[in-house]
Amino acid sequence: MKGNDKYDGMYMWVHQLFVDSCESDKKFNDIFQSWEKIDVTCGQGLDNPRDRGRGAHYFVPYDRYMNEPLTEESKKRIDDKVDYVYKLNYRQGIDWRSNTTLQYLIKSIDIEINFE
Repeated sequence: MKGNDKYDGMYMWVHQLFVDSCESDKKFNDIFQSWEKIDVTCGQGLDNPRDRGRGAHYFVPYDRYMNEPLTEESKKRIDDKVDYVYKLNYRQGIDWRSNTTLQYLIKSIDIEINFE
C-alpha cells in the first residue's frame, strides 16, 4: 500500500485531506461553512508578521512570546479562558524558572508539575 496513498509522506497531510473533503463533498463543506470560525491568524497573515498571533496562536512568534514576562493582559486572557486551546512549540527553549506567560498558563492547568 505504501506509495499508493497521495498523502504518504506529506507534511501536515490532515490539512490537505480536509481541503480535499471540502472540495469533493458538498455536504461536508456546507457543514464546515456553517460553523463559527475562530481567528487564528499569525505570521504573514498579520500586517506585521512579528506581532502576536491570534487565538490559538497567542504565543506566536514563539521566539518573541513563549518566554515573555507575564503581563496583566496575558494573565487576564488565561484566567478568563478566552481561547479554547494554544498551539505551542517544543523547538523553542523554555525558561521555566521565570515569571513568564507560558509558565503561568501551565500552572493554571489543574495538574501537578514539578518545575525544579
